[in-house]
Amino acid sequence: MNSLFQRLPAPLIVGCLVAGLQALIAFGFALALIVSDIRSNGTSSAVSDASAVNWIGTGTAVFIFIVFGVVFAGALSLLAGRGWGRTPLVMISLLLLPISFYMASESLPAAGIALGLSAVVCLVCVLHPRSTEHVASLYRI
Repeated sequence: MNSLFQRLPAPLIVGCLVAGLQALIAFGFALALIVSDIRSNGTSSAVSDASAVNWIGTGTAVFIFIVFGVVFAGALSLLAGRGWGRTPLVMISLLLLPISFYMASESLPAAGIALGLSAVVCLVCVLHPRSTEHVASLYRI
C-alpha cells in the first residue's frame, strides 16, 4: 500500500483523506440521530399525527449513511487507484459550501467555517491539475 501512495499525487491523497474525514463525521452524526430517536421515548418536537414522527432522525440518518457512504466509497476508490470516486467528492463538496455558509452565518460559526474550509480543500485537491492528470491516465485519455 505504501507504493500505491507513492504513485498517487499528493493533492489527490489529501482530498480523499478530507472527504473520508467528512464522511466519518457525518456517520457519527447519523448514529447520534438514531440514538436520540431511540432515547426519546416518543417525545419528538415535531408536530404530526403520524406514528412515524418519532423516527424522523432515523430516516435522516439512513439518508446520511447512503449519501456519505458513496462519498466514503469514492474516496477509498481513488486511494485504491480507481478513478470513479472523484465525482461524489466534488458533488458533496459543492453541496457543503452553501450549508457551511448557512451554519457560519446563523448559529454555528466555528463549525460552518471548518466545514467550508474542508469543502474548499477537498475541491482544490481533487480538481488539482496533478489529480486530474492522474485520473485521466486511469482512463487512458
